[in-house]
Amino acid sequence: MINEERLITNSDINKQYSDYLAEDWIVIINYVISKLNEYFGEIFIYNNDDFNNVGKGFCIEFKSKSCHGPMNMRLEGTLGADILGDNEDLRISATLFAYSNDRRLITNDNNSFFQIEYKSSASGGKWVSLGWMFDEYNEYQ
Repeated sequence: MINEERLITNSDINKQYSDYLAEDWIVIINYVISKLNEYFGEIFIYNNDDFNNVGKGFCIEFKSKSCHGPMNMRLEGTLGADILGDNEDLRISATLFAYSNDRRLITNDNNSFFQIEYKSSASGGKWVSLGWMFDEYNEYQ
């Protein structure tokens, strides 16, 4: 099993998620961002200052390194990890927004963000699409 996946699944490690140090979370963040880059075929950048706030999970903002094509398409999003239950599991997900010429795009049925979740495995985890989501609580206005 890949070392980063061991941290994510908390296997072969004699500590709880809540006992992870900032260094452990940073290893996880860098790993899942690299997997995010592979998933989208995109290079995402993030602010290393966000690492100052890691611990018992994390929330990191990221964005496309550059705009693409005549429509200047880019993605921005939030990558987060939450400890579930009593240190039983770790949920890693990302919420993404699409932009064209600095205007946020939504689908024709008013779904405003794309949600994905990281599924860990011994051979190397992968991102799984949860699809376009409606912002029912107006969190992302």
